[in-house]
Amino acid sequence: MSVRNMNNEIIRIKQEDLPFVSVIVLNYNGKEHLNDCFSSLEELKYPKNKLELIMVDNASSDGSVRFMKETFSWVTIIQNSDNLGFAKGNNVAIRRSKGDYIALLNNDTKVHKDWLIELVKAIQSDKEIGACASKILMFDEGRLINSAGGGMTISGLGFDIGLYELDKGQYNTFRYVLFPCAAATLIKRSLLDEIGLFDELFFMYHDDVDLGYRIWLGGHKVVYVPTAIVYHKYGATSDVFLGTLKKLYYGERNALRSILKNYEMQTLLKISPQLFKHYVSSIYLIGNFSLRGILLQTYYTALKIMWNIYTFSDTVKERKKVQRLRVVSDNDLKSLISDSIPLIVMPDYPIQNKRSVCDRAEGVTVIEMGKNDKDLLGYGWYPLEATVEVPKITYRWTREEAVAYLHLSNGKGALCLDILAIPETIKEPVSVTLYVDDKVIGEIVLTKDGWHHLCFDVDGANNGIVELRIEPGTMWEPAKIFNNQDMRTLGIGVRTIEWKNPG
Repeated sequence: MSVRNMNNEIIRIKQEDLPFVSVIVLNYNGKEHLNDCFSSLEELKYPKNKLELIMVDNASSDGSVRFMKETFSWVTIIQNSDNLGFAKGNNVAIRRSKGDYIALLNNDTKVHKDWLIELVKAIQSDKEIGACASKILMFDEGRLINSAGGGMTISGLGFDIGLYELDKGQYNTFRYVLFPCAAATLIKRSLLDEIGLFDELFFMYHDDVDLGYRIWLGGHKVVYVPTAIVYHKYGATSDVFLGTLKKLYYGERNALRSILKNYEMQTLLKISPQLFKHYVSSIYLIGNFSLRGILLQTYYTALKIMWNIYTFSDTVKERKKVQRLRVVSDNDLKSLISDSIPLIVMPDYPIQNKRSVCDRAEGVTVIEMGKNDKDLLGYGWYPLEATVEVPKITYRWTREEAVAYLHLSNGKGALCLDILAIPETIKEPVSVTLYVDDKVIGEIVLTKDGWHHLCFDVDGANNGIVELRIEPGTMWEPAKIFNNQDMRTLGIGVRTIEWKNPG
């Protein structure tokens, strides 16, 4: 087999020269995910005699271990007596594993059969590569990106490159990234022996960002491998506000410790005003300017700082270790670091697909945004908005594509939409194309600002649940049109989608 390295040179690898790999899956009460995960691992195109599969269990109480012993008896199981968290739980398994390479995988994933071989080919193509990042797509909607490698801001906050973007090949090239998302990564054991394992004070979140920065500081590289594909069950939480606060608490708490360990002193001094500004502004922005939000965010911000004060002596010890390993400066890595986090608008609803929505959409012929939309929408919708008029009109802006689901009780009729378009304002006509189960049923061009009622005749659609895909032909950015801080890329606004039977 052969692979091209980062310099586009062809590297040939004999199968007998493939390394021994330990694939480690951390689990905590994830029994419902294990069949998908390990069934896909069973189909890996990698020599079985050079593969060790390990599930490390963090004291699950849902029968996960028993299920694995009964269903996947060939998997090595490590049982921790307590929930050790992500970092320490994985470290336990890494220390007990035998592989020359360590592949880490979340339990709520499934892998493409070529996932591991693609990672191995990439990591062996250049001796300076210490770790590889996978192309991670959404589990139930493979057109959406979860991660195309990891990035970091100058203030130490990590983010997934490409999160919630539609996969149109924009991330199909090998490139260097700051860190590999630990949901699906491959790392050299020799590298971990050199720079250390995950920081065990990070119970969850940011552990992979911290490791990635230490990899680069040690003179090694992290490469994103677009041909190593994994599907991950990543989605909106049931309580978006509290879920976001929890993730921000652990993420920012750990990020602060990470930069205190990893940055050079002059870098810490340089970014200190930016850090102060970030923590003060986040109290109001993340708190959404509500009293409840501001109080909660103030509480979490205080906890982050107090935790770092409490652990400061240990942070100093770890800093000495990290700085002794340093062979490159922070300035050498500036091309991998962003000044700010790119705009990532999280959906305010659980993204559905045609299979998952069947029970919810049965008999539903009208979607009204803000009323019954949250269980009937697929990818491509921004959070709810409302007009300033009284009575207010609640609607959603689309992205470059937006998907919804309806029940068509008759294969002949009309699909009608109330949409908002502003072609006069953006000085460009707006075209709208509507698809039913990937079949084009109509297209229209709009030249006037405001709300429009569009109807498309449908003849021959299958009865039952159908997927509607709305595709605006023109995209625009509010920041460029209205000179505001809204950096989103919008298509059209949609208030209602309705199926009308003939007559």
